[in-house]
Amino acid sequence: MPACFAPTHKPLRLRSPETITQKGEGFMSDKIKIDKTRGGNSGSDLKGCYFLATTTANCYDFYDKNNNLLASNICTTTSPLGFSFNNFEGLDWTFTNVLISADTASGDWENNENAQEEVGTWEAGTGEDEAAAAGR
Repeated sequence: MPACFAPTHKPLRLRSPETITQKGEGFMSDKIKIDKTRGGNSGSDLKGCYFLATTTANCYDFYDKNNNLLASNICTTTSPLGFSFNNFEGLDWTFTNVLISADTASGDWENNENAQEEVGTWEAGTGEDEAAAAGR
């Protein structure tokens, strides 16, 4: 009687949305989170929002801190780079003078709070600098 055997299966490992690695394309993309804002009071609502690279080279999607997509197909090949998104924290937002690299981003923001536009700046990073400084 022939021996029966079942193929062994390795458990499936899921990556968190924090890190996406694409084999063969040689890049790794982390969330580039907004960690600093300046200007009007509502700018602090942006803290924790993040950019995440898409499968299209030089393009990113922008998410709120709860992983909801706010804007997509933001490509650094566009100059000057800017985009808008609506109804985030009850406000309509516009980002201008946006600069995005593999691990940092910055730009200007404005929104329609209190019937007057609030304006300010924001900065974002992957946290790699802080991790390196902490000896990680």
